[in-house]
Amino acid sequence: MSGFWIGYILGLVTLPAVAALVFLGLVASALFPASYGWECYCCGEAVIAERDSHPVPGLIAWARFQAHRLTKRHRINHRAWVKAGSPYFDWKPVI
Repeated sequence: MSGFWIGYILGLVTLPAVAALVFLGLVASALFPASYGWECYCCGEAVIAERDSHPVPGLIAWARFQAHRLTKRHRINHRAWVKAGSPYFDWKPVI
């Protein structure tokens, strides 16, 4: 088998992956609304700082919030916040 056919087959195999990435970048990011700022109630911190000039794209904002939810600090604060009855006023984070 010559090098041409190996490259041809590899190109055909990687085509769906490239198409999926383009789809996610162009179409799926439009499904998530853009965000000017997100704050985590139980941690008392801004996950995405408010910007007056331009919003953070929705898919990036969602990914940042999901990454914040995986932190140990968030899990401890969320557990205490739920145990306290999920208050939105006068809440002091544990950590």
